[in-house]
Amino acid sequence: SHTPLGFDCDRESFIGNYRSESNPAAVERGSSGNTSAYRGNGIASFSHAWQLEPGETAELTLIMGIAPDEQSVAEALAPYADNPQQVERSLAHLRERWQSRLCRLSVTTPNQLFDETLNTWNPYQCMTTFNWARFVSLYECGIRRGIGFRDSCQDTLGVVHSEPLAVRERLTRLLGKQFSEGDAFHQYFPFTDAGDLSGYSD
Repeated sequence: SHTPLGFDCDRESFIGNYRSESNPAAVERGSSGNTSAYRGNGIASFSHAWQLEPGETAELTLIMGIAPDEQSVAEALAPYADNPQQVERSLAHLRERWQSRLCRLSVTTPNQLFDETLNTWNPYQCMTTFNWARFVSLYECGIRRGIGFRDSCQDTLGVVHSEPLAVRERLTRLLGKQFSEGDAFHQYFPFTDAGDLSGYSD
């Protein structure tokens, strides 16, 4: 493995004021700020020092994920250590998984860019919304505010054709927050599964 010299998780710190992706402050400065981002615009940026001879190439594999502790991280990364074949196998598996989602609906029009939007990017964004939209935003890190009942119900509409089992699981969990009268908690907290008792409902 190649240990990074630094990192940035906060986009504003990486790019800087009155700048863009074309001239990030961290790149011009030559060092990262080692910033964390609990809200706002998050990124994953690493700084490395490479020395390559003319015509020489190098390959860097970045693996992203979530783990409860460092031991779990080490166990998850172990199969990939100095094993580019395992990286390729996992990447192929990821492509197959996305293809199985995207092939559920196919639209063909005279406009190729429109087709790409409908067949690839829109389903991708719907899946991202289904998985993450109620957990984090520019102002919320997903812990204090909870998960909105109506919002989460709406999120299922965009992926019900491609992820029916995941939608069934989500709706089952949401319906567990509904009362016998038909109303439901306005929001609930996923870590405790408790509803918001603030006095208003959905």
